[in-house]
This record gives sequence, C-alpha cells and structure tokens, in this order.
Amino acid sequence: MSGTGLMVVCAVGVNSYYGKLKLKIQQDQDDTPLQIKLTDLADKVGQVGMYSAAATFAAMFIHYVYDCIVEGFIESFISVETIHEVIEYFIIAVSIVVVAVPEGLPLSVTIALAYSVGKMKDENNLVRYLQAC
Repeated sequence: MSGTGLMVVCAVGVNSYYGKLKLKIQQDQDDTPLQIKLTDLADKVGQVGMYSAAATFAAMFIHYVYDCIVEGFIESFISVETIHEVIEYFIIAVSIVVVAVPEGLPLSVTIALAYSVGKMKDENNLVRYLQAC
C-alpha cells in the first residue's frame, strides 16, 4: 500500500510499446480500388452536374433577355423584376448541382458489401473487412 521503489525507463513517447501500438492504430489506410473508382465516378457526375447547371442558367437567362428584346421591354430589363428572375434561375442551377451529386452512392455500396459479407459467411468464409469482398 505504501513504500518506495526504483524504476529504469528504457523508452518514452513513440518509442515505448504503447507509443508504437498507438502509431499502428493511427496509420492512414490506403484507399481500396473500389473506393478509388467510386471517387472518380462521383467526381465525373459532379462535373456533369456543374456543366448542366451552367448550361441551364445560361439558356434561361438568354431566353429572358430574348423575351425582353422581342416584346420591346428594354427599359423593363433594368429593373428589380430582372434581378428576381436571375436569382430564381440561379436557384434552379444550384438545385441541379445538389441533385447531381451522388450522396447515396457510398451508402448503397456499403450495403452491397455488407450483403456480400453475409453471403461469404454462409459459405464459411470469414471476412474481416468489407473492402475484402
């Protein structure tokens, strides 16, 4: 319960057993080939969504300008109504970008991998990581 003692310290910090164990746990794991392909696919879908949104915004704005010129309302083009229309077109373009980004893609892949882990277990194959499937 009480007393004194002597101790020899051989290693501290990252050189100790605990430090080495902590470094192994904290190492960044490399992306699997599936994760690399999914990231590439998500980037491509995002780029297509951005181009589509820009094209939609430009087409709607050009159509509005054309309507103002044809109907002879050049003076109404420089008004608050025009600002409201442009903001509405911008909101539509942002909505296209938000819808185009595949937020559910990683979830669906995880569900498919979990299903395949179950199938592997039925065949008496123990899989430790989902990426192994």
